[in-house]
Amino acid sequence: SPTLLRQDLSVPVNAVGETVADGGIEVTLREYRTQASVGPVGSPEGSTFAIPTVRVQNQTAEELLVNVTGQLFLKDGTGSVYNTGVRAHSQLDDPLRWSQSVPAGGGHEGPVPYLVSQNVQETLFVFDYGGDGDRYFWQLE
Repeated sequence: SPTLLRQDLSVPVNAVGETVADGGIEVTLREYRTQASVGPVGSPEGSTFAIPTVRVQNQTAEELLVNVTGQLFLKDGTGSVYNTGVRAHSQLDDPLRWSQSVPAGGGHEGPVPYLVSQNVQETLFVFDYGGDGDRYFWQLE
């Protein structure tokens, strides 16, 4: 039988609702939900949409560009990374855009859909601050 690989992050893991600040950028995972469909877009058999709502606050003096596909991830306890649900993304009200501009002193909040297996355990949201490789984790399930 196959062996299940478990990943030990050995880093702090935040809870939904908690804020992480690094270099003048604050990220809050405001809420998390799962649903079988987003508007008319249904999930394939055995899958569901995992939808964290993320707030990015820019406390720096310069505009910030957040790249949803390069800086925001959903992982499971085995280290598998899940992709953003492209079709579902277009059906959400005011999602974080693929490349979201956040002005100096401003913020933006929105949901991001990921297509995951219904059997996934230990789901983690990851925000990669970029540059120096700092990644922060939030426990979803």
